Amino acid sequence: IAANLVCSLFIAVLLHEIYDRFASRIYQSILFFPFFVSWVIVGFFVYILMSTDTGAVNGVLKALGLEPVNWYSTPEAWPVVLVLSNLWHSLGYFTVIYLAGMIGINPEYYEAARIDGASRLQEIGSIMLPLIRPLIIINLLLAIGRIFFANFDLFVNVIRNQGALLPTTDVLD
Repeated sequence: IAANLVCSLFIAVLLHEIYDRFASRIYQSILFFPFFVSWVIVGFFVYILMSTDTGAVNGVLKALGLEPVNWYSTPEAWPVVLVLSNLWHSLGYFTVIYLAGMIGINPEYYEAARIDGASRLQEIGSIMLPLIRPLIIINLLLAIGRIFFANFDLFVNVIRNQGALLPTTDVLD
């Protein structure tokens, strides 16, 4: 929940600062695309990245002179892998929601702050974030309400039913 909130707010602020609307729409589309990808496809992407023999992560480790890791028998790494997979899958959705809230803010607030001598960071901290605070709170409450909905597809398709990972990745669902 925290990773989704912080990353999506950060990227929404970055997208809000892009003045070229065409480029902004392209970035939004690229970010929003993973939300429509099935968890089965995400599971294959993770497998391609984390495979012991041909995985991209182990290729980078080998290039750095480190020993490759058998990811599917190393349970300690999977809480981070699952958070990153979920973040990649849902980042665009929340970014677009927060960006829509930021676009809805009256530009006169920013103009008044600039006249008073506020920097861009002060505008973000004193105008933008407080005005989208209700949107942030609603998304947090909805995310907290979905804690017990363990996203069964994520665990089945990304972990690929590996017995060694079960003690770390077992969920209520």
